[in-house]
Amino acid sequence: QAAAVIDARLPLAAETLPPSIHFDGPNPAIDFADSPFVVNDRLTPWPRTAQPRRAGVSSFGVGGTNAHVVMEEAPLAPPSSAAHGPQLLQLSARSAAALDRMAAYKEAGADLLFVEAPTSRHELQRITQAVPGRHIANVVFGGKTPMLPREDFAALGFAGVLYANAALQAAMLAMKRAMAHLQTAGSLAGAEDSILGFDERQKFVDHARWLAIEQRYAAKGQAPE
Repeated sequence: QAAAVIDARLPLAAETLPPSIHFDGPNPAIDFADSPFVVNDRLTPWPRTAQPRRAGVSSFGVGGTNAHVVMEEAPLAPPSSAAHGPQLLQLSARSAAALDRMAAYKEAGADLLFVEAPTSRHELQRITQAVPGRHIANVVFGGKTPMLPREDFAALGFAGVLYANAALQAAMLAMKRAMAHLQTAGSLAGAEDSILGFDERQKFVDHARWLAIEQRYAAKGQAPE
């Protein structure tokens, strides 16, 4: 969903909401007038106000693993004072191309800086020293970037650490164990350490809350499933 995150970030930066593509008219069974929702059918200004603007990104998995991210606008950075005299800037990175991209993104106003797959503590340190800013590291279990404690990443100059595949890899391991048990035992009995119970699953996805929302906005005369 990286593209969706970028799509949500651009309207925040441009202060403009793009129109929804392929939209001709609303479903007559949906009472938009009596709801907090609206379909944006034209380019609409979205200026800053006293309240921060927010955008949501949703990801729905076929197996029921869903995620929702709320993005909030960053505060405006105060203008920096002009430098006097020649300035020395020493730069280094994993490759010249990676360095060029990182410097270009910072010059373009990027909120976060990222270099793919540094392989050592030394490379991590060189990255943050190359272009000062808010850096993000991506750590994958079994990947190239060392799995340092968060405190070490902070000490190296990183503003945050992403564990992008942690939930997916953990879920895959649990599925592997559960399916192996089912194949061997012919039943899921005894696999409780790998599978959430149904009630736990409903609490985990906050089913009651979503059911209430569905009931509130269900088309008239149509009961939610």
